[in-house]
Amino acid sequence: MGNGMSIGDEAEQYLASLAQVAGAPEPHECLRCFLRRMVSRCGCDGRLRFVRRWQEANPSSPAQLVADLEERDGYCDCEVVLNVFRDEIPAPTTPLADCPSMHPRANTSA
Repeated sequence: MGNGMSIGDEAEQYLASLAQVAGAPEPHECLRCFLRRMVSRCGCDGRLRFVRRWQEANPSSPAQLVADLEERDGYCDCEVVLNVFRDEIPAPTTPLADCPSMHPRANTSA
């Protein structure tokens, strides 16, 4: 604690850094998979916070992404999952698959 910070300040800073890392998109993680992971883990607060976090981490994403999602009734993170990606949500009896862009199938033909 020689840096002038109290133990409480250090703990708060440490927890904030963990939250940032835990809430970051994985490399090559698609928006759908990131939203499903974060909404199931953290819930929805009525905003597009995870959409915006994904967009910041993916500078090549379309600038009009939020407007496009809102046009499809995605006004918050959970609405994007339920309204925009509704046809891509597997049936409850089907295990959730990993994002294919993150875990491509191994090429078994050699």
